[in-house]
Amino acid sequence: MKIFTKILAVLLLIVAVVSVSCRRSNNSKYFYDAKKDTSAPIINISVPIKNDTYNYGDDIHIVGTVTDLQTAGFGGKLSTLSIKIDELHNWDSTFVGVMLQKNPAVDAKEGYPFNEKMLIFSGANPTFCRLEVAAADYSGKTTRDTVYFHIQ
Repeated sequence: MKIFTKILAVLLLIVAVVSVSCRRSNNSKYFYDAKKDTSAPIINISVPIKNDTYNYGDDIHIVGTVTDLQTAGFGGKLSTLSIKIDELHNWDSTFVGVMLQKNPAVDAKEGYPFNEKMLIFSGANPTFCRLEVAAADYSGKTTRDTVYFHIQ
């Protein structure tokens, strides 16, 4: 009976050692690998929505999120984020000038919620605007989203 107990204890020890050594460590499990990154960043602009109309003097909020996944279930790494509002000509939508330019620090983050605000007191009635949000990750994948709105 003593030999059986010793053999059983040795077998359990071997099984425990093998199972622990075969597991991935937490470091390798969550390690970002740009070569395996198959997903571009995802941009979700909540405010403003397409063709929103604001009055001069209103606070114009720019709200949304950007997220990046390496693959399903594994976090990615953002490298850059650009939030820009351009003024466009009323008649042909050509570029007039930059009204807002923000480049939040998103380096190595999996996601970032943005919440910016601008205020225009007066202008040529109406002022046509283009919001463009662009994000890139460390695998070189980029995403852009655009929303047009105007101020009157």
